[in-house]
Amino acid sequence: MLVPRGSRVVFTSIGFTRFSMRLIKVVASAKRWVRSNIDPESLQFRLTIGVTLIAILGAAAVSGWVSWRTQQILIGSHKQTTSELVYQIPQDVEAYSYRDMNIATAVERVVNVRSRPDLSLALVNPAGQVLVHSDNEWYPTDVIQTLALEKGMMPSRAAMVVINGRNYVVCIRQLVVRGQALGGLYAVLDITDDQVMFEQLMRTLVIATVLVMVVMAVVIAAYVRRSLHPLRQMSQMTANLPLNELAHYQFELDHAPTEVKQLAATCDNVLVRLASALKRQQQFVQDISHELRTPLSIVSGYLQSLLRRSKSLTEPQREALETAASEADHTIHLLQNLLDLERAGSGTAPFTRSRVIVNALVDDVVRMAIISSYRDIEIDLKCDHPIEVWGDEDRLRQALAQLVDNAIKYSDDDQHVTVRLDQRDSCAIIQVCDRGVGIPLQHQSRIFDQCYRVDNSRSRSTGGCGIGLSLVKVLVEGMGGTVTVRSKPNEGSIFTVTLPTLSNNYYEHTNRNRRRRGKASSVY
Repeated sequence: MLVPRGSRVVFTSIGFTRFSMRLIKVVASAKRWVRSNIDPESLQFRLTIGVTLIAILGAAAVSGWVSWRTQQILIGSHKQTTSELVYQIPQDVEAYSYRDMNIATAVERVVNVRSRPDLSLALVNPAGQVLVHSDNEWYPTDVIQTLALEKGMMPSRAAMVVINGRNYVVCIRQLVVRGQALGGLYAVLDITDDQVMFEQLMRTLVIATVLVMVVMAVVIAAYVRRSLHPLRQMSQMTANLPLNELAHYQFELDHAPTEVKQLAATCDNVLVRLASALKRQQQFVQDISHELRTPLSIVSGYLQSLLRRSKSLTEPQREALETAASEADHTIHLLQNLLDLERAGSGTAPFTRSRVIVNALVDDVVRMAIISSYRDIEIDLKCDHPIEVWGDEDRLRQALAQLVDNAIKYSDDDQHVTVRLDQRDSCAIIQVCDRGVGIPLQHQSRIFDQCYRVDNSRSRSTGGCGIGLSLVKVLVEGMGGTVTVRSKPNEGSIFTVTLPTLSNNYYEHTNRNRRRRGKASSVY
């Protein structure tokens, strides 16, 4: 079957595009893996890179020195052999000339005797003409001519030269016999085969060195990771450590180095002191809350009673008493929030978890907010289906009531507040939306900090002291959820509470455990 040429181009383009897409996916996957598994700021990464670089540099230095030294020994041995031979030839020529042999014949005889398959000798006159040369299969005519033209008849030490891509060890000396200069004696030793073998050996050494470096890097990384395992254990142990268990907690590390054990002992002492300080703080907050709340409650009661029974009060007097009563109630509410915040944050008031139907709870919170609010603001509740979570109903009610109350306070009279309920995957989403003044971007990261207020000038007029949102954060996170804010100035704010939903598997697991303990299930 014949395929048009244009179709082949299209098929090739499609194949290249698919290959490019796969390559892009592989590179993206590799980048994600690197970002999730490698932290350049971590101690493990720094130690691994530092020790690996030192080991690689050391191995490379040793390998380079061994390579250089081996080459020097190899070439040096050839130079020494060639030099000894050249310096021995005049004596041999004199010895042969005493046996009724003329000098020219003696030189030719010595040159042929001393030559080897890889070593050639030649006698060259000052004009560059070769008078005598080795009678062997290998005779480097081009090498002798090149050396004769370049160096002439000047004697020199043995040296390695490269001519026409081959390596030679050359030694040149004036041949003087019985005071007569016969010419320049050239000794040329071909070491190309030895050099090739040496280069192959060096390539093998480089490959072996690279493999050793890779193995060394892997071993170093594993060793560093294992050495830092006690520190990771300490980090994991302290990540979710309850505040009410600080005084009784001790680090138990297996096979830890002495320095890590000393660090663990120091951390244990710090935890004990921190637990003592937290205990004193908790006791102080509880004492001051109780001591102030009791007289304030009495003052508020007397003021309310006076307002109900005294009909002879003037209007200024009634306004003053109402203001005093309002401030007393506000201070009592503030003290209660402080006490709740301290108990929830320290863990002294554990959460009572149970099945909570969020729809009914939010509906109650909205109705109570409408009844107790002094402003006529409409609250819309939007929910499509029932949503259930596993949490503390009272604490969740308190957190949502605080968010709805804030939305009412900071909304204009002609606007309305919206409460939305939704479920995404295994999370319940509760959003409280207002169309008020909004929160500037620079304040949104600290809006949940304790005693932090965006506008200090409005804190008293709206009744806020920076405690409510921090209490909401502590309560929601205590039930395993999160609370976030998204806001724009003069457009409003959206506070989002995310809580884990209650699955049927959790019901069955809870009921099964309760039946095993012989207790009636009260989840439903």
